[in-house]
Amino acid sequence: MKFDDLAIRHIPDVWQYTPPSNPRGKAWVELEDEARQFDKMRSDVRENIMLNVDDAMNRSETPAEVGKNIDEVLEILSKSYFCPNDAVDGDLLLKKANTNTLNKKLQSWCEQLVKNVPTIRKSLGAHIFFDKLPNVPAVIVCAGPSLGNSIEGLRKLKGKALIVSTDTAFRSLIKRGIEPDIVNAHDANDNGARFFQGIDTKSIAFFVNYISPLTIEAYKGPKVYYYVSDIALPVYQLMAHACDWPGRLDGSFLQAGITGGSSVAHTALYVALRLGCNPITFVGLDLSYPDLKKSHFETDNPKNVADQKLIDVWSINNQKVKTNLSFYSYKVVMERMAPYIQIMQNKELFTSTENEKGEVVGVVHAGLRPMHLGEFSEKFASQERDEIKKLEGVLKSYGNY
Repeated sequence: MKFDDLAIRHIPDVWQYTPPSNPRGKAWVELEDEARQFDKMRSDVRENIMLNVDDAMNRSETPAEVGKNIDEVLEILSKSYFCPNDAVDGDLLLKKANTNTLNKKLQSWCEQLVKNVPTIRKSLGAHIFFDKLPNVPAVIVCAGPSLGNSIEGLRKLKGKALIVSTDTAFRSLIKRGIEPDIVNAHDANDNGARFFQGIDTKSIAFFVNYISPLTIEAYKGPKVYYYVSDIALPVYQLMAHACDWPGRLDGSFLQAGITGGSSVAHTALYVALRLGCNPITFVGLDLSYPDLKKSHFETDNPKNVADQKLIDVWSINNQKVKTNLSFYSYKVVMERMAPYIQIMQNKELFTSTENEKGEVVGVVHAGLRPMHLGEFSEKFASQERDEIKKLEGVLKSYGNY
């Protein structure tokens, strides 16, 4: 039975249950039982979250650390469940998606980690760059269909804003002579290697520690590694300990935690935040199929739109577009996380995703303020930032790496 059938509604911190009219026999008993189970689940989730918030506060030695530590808790909350009155379905879509991912992939992630441990123990952790770019603007480059409308605008931002590419957008940038400062790969599938094959680069790769060994082999450039910081799954902490050992050049790998995002776009945001960047904007963050022809601008791993189960959603330019349930879940997590990040970390977050008419578009309606990329450039990234140039020096300070 779906929660919509239970007639449960959320009215600012008050959960109300209204029984349907004319209850009958056994069906009514089952309905009551499901309602009680849902109420208990809600209470358990809320209690667990509050305990985790308290723990995050206790782990924070300075006010600046509070926002960073609480991100992890809020990401877990955002991925946990839809409220029953959400537009798509009340059937815990986010929790189901997250659970399905873990059930299908966790075993292979652990197997890949075992293969990666010798490499990662001899490599640097992502924490060597944490807080190295305070208040440096950043642009996160996603691979949505609209990227083609913004990609040339990134050229003038080189050296003035940190350019963080997602793995799927990397080749599109490189072939146009735009070398991002950082590329983030969070997807552990073997096909992730194809995004980097045949490319020699100076872009610094931020790779999750359980990434496919094929991706590590394919990437011909400097690499650092991180582990997923997620208090809800102790296995990630175990994975981190496996990569740690007393002989590391960079200290403990346990310092290299980054909040695990629902998609690589989310994780790339957390990377930029850990480096201290502010403000931050996105390009190519469609999370939809605006032209019903392709899922990405250019990619080595395209999705066939015809094979997708599509639903309607409104873009921020008041146009109805098609998306799928995966993209929709990414949208919801972003809408729930971004406002918290702005408040807790005092960061400015934008989207500069533009269509062919120059309108700012996308389906994220909360937390990312629309701003044209040109305006973002003029307002926040009009001057060279020496801090970005020093990233290579950070690597070299650890020797011939």
